[in-house]
Amino acid sequence: MAKTWFRAKANGESSAEIAIYNDIGAWGVSAQSFYDALKGVGPVDNLDILISSDGGDVTTGFAIYDMLARHSAYKVARVQGLAASMASVIPMAADEIVMPSNSFMMIHNPWGGVVGESEQIKSFAEVLDMMRDNIRGAYQQRTGLDTAKIAKMMDAETWLTADEAVKLGFADRVDNPMEVAARFDVAKFTKVPKSFGAHSKEKTMTTKTNDAANGGGDNGGDSATKTREEIVAEAKEIRSLCKLAGKAELADKFIEDGKTVSDVIGELAKLRDADTAKGESESTNAHHTTTNGRQSQAKTVDPVDIFDRFNKASGKR
Repeated sequence: MAKTWFRAKANGESSAEIAIYNDIGAWGVSAQSFYDALKGVGPVDNLDILISSDGGDVTTGFAIYDMLARHSAYKVARVQGLAASMASVIPMAADEIVMPSNSFMMIHNPWGGVVGESEQIKSFAEVLDMMRDNIRGAYQQRTGLDTAKIAKMMDAETWLTADEAVKLGFADRVDNPMEVAARFDVAKFTKVPKSFGAHSKEKTMTTKTNDAANGGGDNGGDSATKTREEIVAEAKEIRSLCKLAGKAELADKFIEDGKTVSDVIGELAKLRDADTAKGESESTNAHHTTTNGRQSQAKTVDPVDIFDRFNKASGKR
């Protein structure tokens, strides 16, 4: 089984499903990974977009929004638990937005921080204003609400129930309640409704164990639970390890295949062994003579060294 926080699958010749169960941005759902996944399902007539996210990077979110807006399929966005911040903009590109009765949508102004000289800070403020206007425009185009009303809602950090979202035009239909399978980081928001507490504190994301994921053995559905934050942290470690190994291009595939950090270390070890074997087959000497007469050892990937350096760089012990 591939990672559960971002996936795409074809359900037939004319339909497919794409799920966003993570932060929007480089360490979660990147624009490139979304493009590759959308392209991977092929041409379809119907596309379901499952969304369970507390937001993320605005520019990445708009890249995803634009990809969906241009897609020729009939698109149904289904909010599962929460579509907050930038994750509430992405559904606006769909032809139909469905919210289970126990789900929420939250809209607010974009925010961020910058360190630099006064001109840099002024420029960043201007960028934030442009982002805010673009977000407001996406909401206005979808809902038909007055721009001033949307601006007021964004200023106030407005949380909408499914019924409220339908009433205001942010959604089209209320569906039956569903169990929420994600933990959300809502500490960054200021007006989280009490009724959302169960979603943000108690629910976790379930992923299959490594054996089940790799098709090994029937263990009766044995599973290990990981919070979404743990999955994101693991993805970061995998990217860092691959980068340190000079194999950054492999990170996305490892993550998409649901590889753990231990799995990746093992894969890097195989690459090390393969490189070593290749070096030995090319020369009977353990060292190769360079053009200036000096000797240099064949370069190999040492995952143990890489992991040690990664832990030192990240402050781990």
